[in-house]
Amino acid sequence: MSSVADALKPAIAHLQAGRLEQARPICRQILAEHPDHPDALNLMGIVEQHSGNLVEAAAFFESAIASNPKVPGYHINQGNLRRALGDFPAAERSYRRALEIRPDSPDGHNNLGAALQLQGRLEEAEACYRKAAEIRPDYSEAFYNLGVLFQEQDRLDDAADSYLQATRVNPGYSQAWNNLGTLRQVQGALEDAESSYRHALRLQPDYPDAWYNLGNLFQERGELSQAVERYQRALQLQPDFADAHRNLGSTFCRLGRFDDAERHERQAIRLQPDEPAAWNNLGITLKDKGETAEAQAAYRKALELDPGYIHARGNLASLLEVANQLDDAQREVDNGLADDREDALLNLIAAKLERRAGQTDEALARLEGVSLDRLPSDRAGQLHQELGLLYDRTGDPARAFEHLGLANQALAAETRAMGIDKQRYLNKLDRLEQRFTPDWVASWADDAAANPAIGKAPVFLVGFPRSGTTLLEVTLDSHPGLTTLEEQPTIVQVGQRLRETAGEMPDALAKLSHEQLTRLRNYYHQLVDQYAPDRGDVTVIDKMPLSIVDVPLLWRLFPDAKFIFALRHPADVVLSCFMQSFQPNVAMANMNTLEDIACLYDRCMSLWQRYVETLPLDYHTIRYEDVVGDFEGQIKALVEFLDLPWDESVLEYQANAAKRTRINTPSYHQVTEPIYTRARFRWERYKDQLAPVMGTLEKWARIWGY
Repeated sequence: MSSVADALKPAIAHLQAGRLEQARPICRQILAEHPDHPDALNLMGIVEQHSGNLVEAAAFFESAIASNPKVPGYHINQGNLRRALGDFPAAERSYRRALEIRPDSPDGHNNLGAALQLQGRLEEAEACYRKAAEIRPDYSEAFYNLGVLFQEQDRLDDAADSYLQATRVNPGYSQAWNNLGTLRQVQGALEDAESSYRHALRLQPDYPDAWYNLGNLFQERGELSQAVERYQRALQLQPDFADAHRNLGSTFCRLGRFDDAERHERQAIRLQPDEPAAWNNLGITLKDKGETAEAQAAYRKALELDPGYIHARGNLASLLEVANQLDDAQREVDNGLADDREDALLNLIAAKLERRAGQTDEALARLEGVSLDRLPSDRAGQLHQELGLLYDRTGDPARAFEHLGLANQALAAETRAMGIDKQRYLNKLDRLEQRFTPDWVASWADDAAANPAIGKAPVFLVGFPRSGTTLLEVTLDSHPGLTTLEEQPTIVQVGQRLRETAGEMPDALAKLSHEQLTRLRNYYHQLVDQYAPDRGDVTVIDKMPLSIVDVPLLWRLFPDAKFIFALRHPADVVLSCFMQSFQPNVAMANMNTLEDIACLYDRCMSLWQRYVETLPLDYHTIRYEDVVGDFEGQIKALVEFLDLPWDESVLEYQANAAKRTRINTPSYHQVTEPIYTRARFRWERYKDQLAPVMGTLEKWARIWGY
């Protein structure tokens, strides 16, 4: 027997080093000479189990036990295999047999605890782990398992003590440090959590779980670029790590990198097609990409897999509310709240539906009862925004403004987390202000007016956000001779092409040749074909309010284009922007404080005045207040400006808006309502709050004749 034991030593060394293919032939050679040798059979079972050959492993363990049933280790190994196969009662029987042979086996008690825990028998499992640690006080795995058990029971302090004890008896126990990090993160002690994860990684730099958890921590803190790096490191170490793909996709989505987000989320689904969280995350990305039907399908797939998945239920309800499918949204809210009355998102959507139904008091009572503790900052911000809108409806401007300020603070934090620098947009305005003069325009290399674009020129609907542009766009889209592009990135993409081919704006405008202008016009038309492929022979209205600063580029490309300038009282515009939650980008990053919004308004309107004075623009000014007071008269004048015949269908804009699957602006819920006057001169109720910026706004009110 001693000779066989000596012969097995190299196989054991190979196994411990993970060299399974070197261990296997040694075991086979020994078993060829000694087919019933229990140690060789047991070792061969371990090799096959580690190789993933579980059926073969089971046969070897059974043979080892048949050859010598008195060795507890054989029964423990058989139990481990049965546990891996998911047969927890059979695993329990194996461990109990080992303990019958050796009642003081710490491994037997520890592994029996694991089998009991997997069967939900937590008190018995705890007793087993404690017994294992009592027998062997330096048994770090028993303390670790106690920590896992306590964490499962939300006994967080006990779990922390157990993980710490595991690290005391085994300072190199990277898994214990990693789990301690997850525990500290749940407790909100993020610095301690980061320290634990980093300690685990110092011990084991190739530990994908620790890199993944560190990514989760950075995502929670809003350090999204840092989170991306950690998820990518985890995936380098473990390419089939489905959770890392899913959370990396979620982070990319928050960064606005939607194609990257979708790619990783679909990979997560390929790896775990039955994981509802993966489908839910994909739905979020598709929603943010504007693919409403596909997003809805993803949420419904998540709910098909898990009807009680409250996050998917809330996201679906939110999507339906934004799409103005109010009955369907209400049904999802009711179903979700039946499962969880406290869910913040479902209560938020319920409050929005109540507000839209005129049930303001009910909506307020609902949201005031939602606890904001431990809510992510973006979700808390959404609740504050809705509370602000509700208090505005009840005539309480002070409380409305307080909540709206908190909402904007949360949005500003999310914008910073995305790495968006508002100064980039201000730098663009600096360049335009410094360069745009009559002398500079006269120096342009090509006379745009002498080289008009071929074909029907677009109409550009510009202004400052919240000036009534969405109402105008939906109304004009109802005319059979018009089709509208609702805030599609046509001008952004043309500007990018301009930078790639001719240099930075605005200097590049002066150098454009006739050929370059032609290529840029053709590119614009290609984009229009992409965003409105079935429009037919109609005039295109390209609505993007802040394209007002890009008017020189638009006129350079289309000197015969018409411009619609949407105007509204400056104080109402600034206040309304403060009341909204815009999709973060370099422009909208300047919309999170009254001071920033007023400054941006001042600069945009100054540029518009300069453009009007310098360029021969064909434009029509339309005031929001006049549209509200005389809708038909104002729209008739606008249609006449566009050289189109009057059509009564424009008066039915609500029906047109209701048909859309999504309206991509904060006004989505307003354009499906009849014309209302509650937002006209709303600013007068907020004079105290607007006082710091009224000097700037009163200047523009005088200029515009208010």
